[in-house]
Amino acid sequence: QVLYLNGLSWTCDDGSLKEFCREHAGGVVKAKVVSDRVTTASGERQVNKSRGYGFVWFKTPELAAAAMPLLDGAMMDGRVIQARPRARQPAS
Repeated sequence: QVLYLNGLSWTCDDGSLKEFCREHAGGVVKAKVVSDRVTTASGERQVNKSRGYGFVWFKTPELAAAAMPLLDGAMMDGRVIQARPRARQPAS
């Protein structure tokens, strides 16, 4: 019930990704944009910068499966995003 989204803008954050997916597909529980912590040129503060991908959790696997074709190829912030099922991590 988790989708991997790629092609996100560098300014995308958790809230904007969650809202975008809710508007296009519905059934969203949460969204997480993977980001790096970057020090500004002045070296005084740090900001989070999107790495261009993230994950979206849906209420059920069926909702995630239905959302994938709606999100794959959709335009967000002027960029075409890709939606795929999250790859399973091997058990350790």
